[in-house]
Amino acid sequence: MIGTHGNDDGVRIYVATMPVDMRKSVDGLVEVVRSFLGHDPLSGSMFVFRNRAGHMLKILWWDQDGVTEPVKIHLSEPEVLRFQL
Repeated sequence: MIGTHGNDDGVRIYVATMPVDMRKSVDGLVEVVRSFLGHDPLSGSMFVFRNRAGHMLKILWWDQDGVTEPVKIHLSEPEVLRFQL
């Protein structure tokens, strides 16, 4: 777990092992968390999704004010990381 300021418990981070369609919106990713991962998206945990090629990530997180808009991260050359799970 990664610690956060003022929170000794930290934040749990879950990484989906199967690729996810990056066109999914907040509602689509929330459904993936509930249906396929079996977790509560409002738990305060962070959920990381990757695309099929492994060069794009989306992060979904509940920040006590609501589910944040998914953060999309493009990994470019030469800093590209391939996620093979």
